[in-house]
Amino acid sequence: MNKQHFFGRRAYAASAGALVVAATVFLGLQGAPDESAWAANRDVEMHMGRVPVQNLDELNSTSDAVVVGRVVATGAVHFILPSGEQPHAFQPSAAPKDLPKDKVGAGKTPEISRLQPNIITPPAGMPVTDFTIEVSQVMRNGAGVAKGNRITVSQPGGVVQIPLGEGAPTLTRTMLAEHDALMVPGQEQVLFLQKATSGFVVTGGPDGRFKLDAKRTLQPVDEGSPVGQAHKGETIDGLQSKLNSKGVAGTGGD
Repeated sequence: MNKQHFFGRRAYAASAGALVVAATVFLGLQGAPDESAWAANRDVEMHMGRVPVQNLDELNSTSDAVVVGRVVATGAVHFILPSGEQPHAFQPSAAPKDLPKDKVGAGKTPEISRLQPNIITPPAGMPVTDFTIEVSQVMRNGAGVAKGNRITVSQPGGVVQIPLGEGAPTLTRTMLAEHDALMVPGQEQVLFLQKATSGFVVTGGPDGRFKLDAKRTLQPVDEGSPVGQAHKGETIDGLQSKLNSKGVAGTGGD
């Protein structure tokens, strides 16, 4: 899969304002007596433009594999740009041709440096975190995944640190995709997966991910998800039976 289509076949673009808001929330407080509270970690939700998955047929047909797995490790945060986009340096407009010579240069926008006081430059792109998942059961296998494998699943969001300059604390923010809480080591989940450039991504974001409760029944990550609500409280065996009825028998055992 092309890296420009990192989050699979469904439209999945983050609002560019999320990181900007996270960074610039501190601007008006420069010089305040105590800045430490503003540097403390806070959650910032990113709006994600995606079409909800409506039912199991749709979720299954757009997935390459379905597994039960436990999150065993959290990797580093990296950043991706929206499909087809590249960062560009700011280019000021040219002066009007009929502007008097004594006015040329007047009001020119000064060059801005990342190192200037009160200027905060958030990272370019959308944060993405790679999680290591240990597979305990393969419910549908079309991607060469086997029980006991450790696979990488990439999820939008992550903990972002933004230096505020000399003498100021580092701003920390946990970026979260809308309705899609970050995975946590120790969690066991059912994951509908699509192949990506490196590893996998979850089909449909939170629609393709179910937590397992103490009774090992499915609980949707997003309570507002149509497919999540349709299968809330279902057992793994019940879901496996439905996948088998679609001609995609699981492999790998319990």
